[in-house]
Amino acid sequence: MNWMILLSLPVIFLIWTEIVVSILVLRKEKPLPFLKKKRGKVSILITARNEENNIGPCLESLKMQDYDDFEILVADDDSEDKTYEIIQSTLSDKMQCFRYRPGLAKVNPKAMALAFLATKAKGEYLAIADADVLYPSTWLCGLLDGLGDGGIVSGITGVEGSMWQDMEWKTSIRRMALANRLGMLTSAIGNNMLVRRSAFDRAGGFESVKLSPTEDQALCDNVKKEGYRAEVLYNNKVLAYTKPIPLTLFFHQRVRWMNGVMKQPLFVRSLLTLQALVLPVLLLLGGWHLLYASLIFVSWLLVKSLTDGILQWQIDRKVRPVYILLYNLCLPVFHLILLVLYLMTGTLEWKGRKLPAKK
Repeated sequence: MNWMILLSLPVIFLIWTEIVVSILVLRKEKPLPFLKKKRGKVSILITARNEENNIGPCLESLKMQDYDDFEILVADDDSEDKTYEIIQSTLSDKMQCFRYRPGLAKVNPKAMALAFLATKAKGEYLAIADADVLYPSTWLCGLLDGLGDGGIVSGITGVEGSMWQDMEWKTSIRRMALANRLGMLTSAIGNNMLVRRSAFDRAGGFESVKLSPTEDQALCDNVKKEGYRAEVLYNNKVLAYTKPIPLTLFFHQRVRWMNGVMKQPLFVRSLLTLQALVLPVLLLLGGWHLLYASLIFVSWLLVKSLTDGILQWQIDRKVRPVYILLYNLCLPVFHLILLVLYLMTGTLEWKGRKLPAKK
């Protein structure tokens, strides 16, 4: 019996972690004031590679910002479709488009394209957007409100058209926001981010993170090292939506993100590892005592689902209990597969390009 209790400790620890998360997220946070005065020009930077189906709606959503002092700089990153032509057809007084050709091998091409755009930017703030994301009209105002006197701030991104991916994005970002507030994690959302130009320059910009496969995370780390505060927001003003991606690309994306997360403090890495061990632990326990394993699993499932329900309610004001339960039933398998793929993957790839190797 003692070894069974010892083996189940990782899952019991995760249960108590979820209880603590539920308590913390229920604490009422002071709402952010809506921006009433200008804070200077914002340069929105976008790199687009083979995004002919997405770039048009993305740019239209950015043109509708409530904050009027901004410019949009787009780099067509060696696209093989009609991305550049579509960008050209949507140009306005606030927009500039550049053709970018990656030169150096063994570097992150997106980081280099963003570094190129930063040299053209005139803003006191740099907002980083993705070509496959739609942004609310309050996006820039919300990010500027959340930035305050800090150096870098991220918003929240959901997924339109996939319940599973949407829930995974939103609940993960809420936990990141909480961990960031508690000083346990430095995190950034690369498709929904704003950085103060002075902090960006002091941190070395994207040029300094060209060897990282997760340029957003690496930039955030560098900004914090310079003494600036980093923030992750969780409110509808900064809620943007992207499209779902196929399962294979989804795992590729998460493995790439894992490379950045695994550079975080030991507690964060340990927590992610424990999540991946939930399924093996339950299977081992079930082989010796099915009832005990079932009680542990049901306890974890209910507590985790309750926490995710609270997180969903905070941003959507609606909860789908059946979806949340189904999501969490699949989650142990997902975490285990992700850890295995991370350990097995040598070369990282994204959009047909090889990224800097894991370190």
